[in-house]
Amino acid sequence: METGAAARDVSHRIYQLLTAKCKSQAAVARAAGLSPKHFNNILRGQQTLRPEYVVPVCKALECTPNELFGYGGDGGK
Repeated sequence: METGAAARDVSHRIYQLLTAKCKSQAAVARAAGLSPKHFNNILRGQQTLRPEYVVPVCKALECTPNELFGYGGDGGK
């Protein structure tokens, strides 16, 4: 099932965070309680990141939900 533009934006930011934090997809998936296949489907835009996984993914990526969803990131400055 194809997802919308917002989900693709989140997927793109996850890729950016994976690179910036030098983390593997498999490590983040495990830390967030997702299977590597499910996490890969999210990254490819085949599935959306469900609300119950936002905080675990953020913890695994060491980021905030605002960073993940592209809100601010500069403290409102």
